[in-house]
Amino acid sequence: MPVILIADSGSTKTEWCLVTGKTRKYFYTQGLSPYFLSSGQIETIIRNELLPKLKGPGPEAIFLWNRLQ
Repeated sequence: MPVILIADSGSTKTEWCLVTGKTRKYFYTQGLSPYFLSSGQIETIIRNELLPKLKGPGPEAIFLWNRLQ
């Protein structure tokens, strides 16, 4: 069964949805706007705020929606 991670991100927060079959789990981190953050800063946020919350198999695909204003 594929595991997919979807991110809906703005400047202030990112809502993550981990989809496994029909199961959905939601997580939140600070915003991941590439306009304001470097790739290193984004990586640090993902490592420190998101990865500790994920349990089980990792996602096979990640989809990012960024609402630039």
